[in-house]
Amino acid sequence: MDALIQDILSDLAIIASVSPNDTISTSGQLQVIPHDGASSFSRRWKGESRHNTVNIIEKKIMYAFEYSSIIMESIYLHSLSKLDMLQVDIFNKRLSTLQRIQSSLDLAKNGLMQLSQTYKDDMNTTGRLNTIIGNMNFQINVIRNKLSTLKFNVEKHNTTTFSTSHNHNNEEDDI
Repeated sequence: MDALIQDILSDLAIIASVSPNDTISTSGQLQVIPHDGASSFSRRWKGESRHNTVNIIEKKIMYAFEYSSIIMESIYLHSLSKLDMLQVDIFNKRLSTLQRIQSSLDLAKNGLMQLSQTYKDDMNTTGRLNTIIGNMNFQINVIRNKLSTLKFNVEKHNTTTFSTSHNHNNEEDDI
């Protein structure tokens, strides 16, 4: 599971590193290349196209969406009562992973906006990229809301636990 999240975060980081006039090569691993005559010829020779590139980018982003959804549905993020140390560790790892996915999606969204500039003359490609960006905005907001809810629940749990243990200690002092 850790290897999968590293692959997802790595792909999102590559997408995030796109600058204007760059494109993404999808032969093998993703890599950012300049969008010039030589690279365009090389990409066509390898059978790459804008359409295929956008399809692969969308697929990589969908992996991040699916992984974040699985984490948000995790039983370890729903129950905060009577957690043992292993559950607390898993809760913290899942929370951290969710935060990293949100941050990586945000950065990758900016890379896709740059890629839209590269292909600004191709309305079909920019339209597809804008749709992906819109889906990313939605998923980022879903994750942000989940993290906000979790933060509230953790703070509430910590306050309740502290109050309960503090009151319990005072009762012992009275005896």
